[in-house]
Amino acid sequence: MGFAEDVKAKISESLNERIRAAEEAVKNTDSAQTQYVADAAATKLDLMILRKMPTGPNNADRAAKEASMQARLRHRRDQYAKAEQDLGTSRKDIAMYRGIRIDVRKGALRLIA
Repeated sequence: MGFAEDVKAKISESLNERIRAAEEAVKNTDSAQTQYVADAAATKLDLMILRKMPTGPNNADRAAKEASMQARLRHRRDQYAKAEQDLGTSRKDIAMYRGIRIDVRKGALRLIA
């Protein structure tokens, strides 16, 4: 193969690797989001149960537990939002890489030697 063909092959190989990495990132982000939702649901349920329990002599301890649970809920919500942004970025990257790969296959990109 000549130089241009070698470069084109290397570009295609690199694009395929980037697409695989972005697809893996999407898969991992989806699973992380599922975990964030499950954790938030469990924490919210615990918080609801705590609020339904009759107050005892140690209200400070109960208030601390409630504050901790609310902080965990906020943290999971923030993590979910960040994962949503990362997911959007990864999907855009995949679309961009696939578009470039199509251009390379069609020969639309001229290689400068």
